[in-house]
Amino acid sequence: MLFWNTYSFKTIGMMWQCSSTLPVVVKRGRDLLITYHSLLNKNQVFDLSVDAAPDDFLQRVYLNLEQLKLNGDELALKIQERLKIIVAGGDGTDNWLLGVVSDLKLSQPPPIATVPMGTGNNLPFTFGWGKKNPGTDRHSVERFLGQVIRAKEMKIDSWQIVLRMTAPTKGSCDPILPLELPHSLHSFQRVSSTDTLNMEGCHIFRGRFWNYFSMGKWHKKPPFKVAFFCCTPNVKEFSQLGVSETIFFQGFNRLGHARFTVRDVEC
Repeated sequence: MLFWNTYSFKTIGMMWQCSSTLPVVVKRGRDLLITYHSLLNKNQVFDLSVDAAPDDFLQRVYLNLEQLKLNGDELALKIQERLKIIVAGGDGTDNWLLGVVSDLKLSQPPPIATVPMGTGNNLPFTFGWGKKNPGTDRHSVERFLGQVIRAKEMKIDSWQIVLRMTAPTKGSCDPILPLELPHSLHSFQRVSSTDTLNMEGCHIFRGRFWNYFSMGKWHKKPPFKVAFFCCTPNVKEFSQLGVSETIFFQGFNRLGHARFTVRDVEC
């Protein structure tokens, strides 16, 4: 399976010979998309800028596999055991798909290999897939698929994050819905009114990230600062919410306050 853009509980540092086990997800890279279409079944290759979101697609895939297994289809079990995902994109896409896979709560989550096609390719570089964009010709893609076949599965850590933001008491700022959060900040349900983390007069969101979390506006210095909220309709309102409190969970807590405007929070 190939998702074009760049994520999983597991990641693999280099695919199975059976092409039916390789969904590919692509966000950008038209030439590469065409090459994968020529090598794999077109139903296995997904363009994230056109096709359905990866969570909708993967849910359908696993529901279909479960139904086939209940009907006694032995091949469905083999496909599920061999299923691997290839993602073409950057760190943002990787985190997106990792969040989608984690939400499925699978007993055997599929490993994910990354074609480094983004601006930030730290995750694919860390797991041995390289830092630069690969070739898009048939030979280069076949070589990459061979590396996926031989790749070793490795686990990857994730961090949970809780954002607590003061709710505006006046002005035109509307509450920010979880669905408007960036894919890199994988959103969960809002904290319920009975949750101990809930505070009166605050909006609270939960998320998860796998390499770094960043939000805010573009900075001129240093270069390549990631601004995940720059494309959302509520970026202006979000940046004017005032004080925000950020809590990172990984054996310890850190509190950060950003007054007047949210700039960057990275880990």
